[in-house]
Amino acid sequence: MIRDAATCDRRNCLAVLLEPNDYPGEFEDVAARAGWTSGPEGHTCPACQAGRGPVLERGECARCGGRVGVRHGKERCMSCGELTPENDPEWDEPPGDDDDQDEPPGAYCACSDPDCPTPDGRYTHG
Repeated sequence: MIRDAATCDRRNCLAVLLEPNDYPGEFEDVAARAGWTSGPEGHTCPACQAGRGPVLERGECARCGGRVGVRHGKERCMSCGELTPENDPEWDEPPGDDDDQDEPPGAYCACSDPDCPTPDGRYTHG
């Protein structure tokens, strides 16, 4: 099967959006609903749009293709912040104990900037 896909055109971003199987509509509608934008510079993923990008690790996130982890008892994408569908068979394991509940928001950011994230939760890179 051949499906449409979009990749983020921001520098060093690994985000990818695949068209869902058997989707009857247009791929542009899927991308827009997932938070992707398209402009003269190319496609931009939701993580880069929100200042949380670039996506540095590939994973199972249906929205940006980023790594999914457990934060505060819920599975969410570590790049775009999308919560995974609850009780969806697509996600292999249910959320378990959260090892990093004491970490401040943004503690999973891999940059070395001491001001990242800012007090209002924005990232200084991107």
